[in-house]
Amino acid sequence: AELVLGDGVTAMADLRRAAWGDDTRLALAGTATQPGDLGTAAAANVADLAGLGSNIQATVRKLSDDVNDVKVLVLGDSTASQAGQWPYLLMPQVQALYPHRTLRQRVWNTGSSSYDAPTTVAAGTGSAFIDFYQGAVSGTVPESVFATMAAQVADVQPDLIMVHYGHNYGKDAAGGGQPDDVTMDYVFRERLTRFIAEIKQLCPQADIMLTSQNPYLTSGARYQISNVRAQAIRGICADFGLAYGPILEAYLDTGNAAAYIGADGLHPFNSGTYNGAALAASAILPFFHGSVSAPVSARVASPFTLPGINLLTNGTFSDFAAPPALPGWTASAVTLSKDTTNYESKNGWAVKGVTTGTGNGSMYQLLPIRRVRGQVITFAGRFYIPAAQVSSQPGRVQLSSDAGFGAVTSGALTNVRDRYVWAFVTGRVPTASTYVTASVIFGTGAVGQEASIDRASLVLGHFPRDTTT
Repeated sequence: AELVLGDGVTAMADLRRAAWGDDTRLALAGTATQPGDLGTAAAANVADLAGLGSNIQATVRKLSDDVNDVKVLVLGDSTASQAGQWPYLLMPQVQALYPHRTLRQRVWNTGSSSYDAPTTVAAGTGSAFIDFYQGAVSGTVPESVFATMAAQVADVQPDLIMVHYGHNYGKDAAGGGQPDDVTMDYVFRERLTRFIAEIKQLCPQADIMLTSQNPYLTSGARYQISNVRAQAIRGICADFGLAYGPILEAYLDTGNAAAYIGADGLHPFNSGTYNGAALAASAILPFFHGSVSAPVSARVASPFTLPGINLLTNGTFSDFAAPPALPGWTASAVTLSKDTTNYESKNGWAVKGVTTGTGNGSMYQLLPIRRVRGQVITFAGRFYIPAAQVSSQPGRVQLSSDAGFGAVTSGALTNVRDRYVWAFVTGRVPTASTYVTASVIFGTGAVGQEASIDRASLVLGHFPRDTTT
């Protein structure tokens, strides 16, 4: 089969038909001689698919071997977690490509905050396993995982992580708690970037696939909101060297995406003629086709593990001898003190801020304008917010400038409490700017809002960095 790359929808449709046939079933010709081998008559299809699957080829080649178990973790919302949705259909099909492996399934239990005991889904002919960790949970967003990140993700140390989020950020800006579409789009990319960066830091040897989602067709939803989110997802995949799972494209290719989605306009059908779950699985399965010639892509490390030059003054907060005065920073509507209980750095403290009035309770500093003028910069802060703090406003960073820049602020740290997490914001400083201010916001609009910040960094480029420890 020959794939001629034209527009994205046509190209994906051609690729899917080349691999699956028009009736979405994989027609294998020839005789498979090795685990995962599609047979000689299907070699052309494998060559076309190799480029798509290259970002998970370390996992695919391990599947082909008959030694060591392979762990596949799925994280996502209800369109990945509900019974009969695409992960539950995909994994038995993956096992069928590698029949020497037994497929075991473990489902995340939100009550016990642990995975249930494994159950056998399909028996293999060999001694090795595919362990499918179903970590997706209905009603969640990436921040929902932070509280259980150790048990749900880090302790698993999977070979492959498939990430499927977005719907629960809302059908429009207001539904997502954002003032406008521009802010909504920025915050979506910020939150998903942070999530991938943290996963990469915890599981540096894992292959990662980030998928788009089925169209969001609920009444009143923003026009093509799933397409807008898919654009951000593709950009993150390019930034991090991830595999991109084209689930949205699979729906669009049909020419009648709505037929595959239930009456709520959001959850796909998982049975019948218009089985949206099967459609999504068909978009992902080609990545698992074995090909010895497919390249193994380099994994891009988490930006939080990479070096960078911090342009902030006293971003470590090490010079905090006489609270509430913090050298290099100016406090506004906030009282600063040492938090000697919740900290990460070698200082033995973080900086706690408690708001004293209305507006932003913050600390700020001016950046070296000649160094940042005309540059893309990223400002990041490492925050801790106590569980008792019910407001969603504490723990944000902001960049502000003149020459039409205005102010850009990181998204609220919703669902993240009693643990440290990064907040960051990115912007390009206009060449006509005369100043740039970097602000740490501890709270907004009320007295007594509280957050602690362990360290902060401001670097050139669009990736946050952890420049100090």
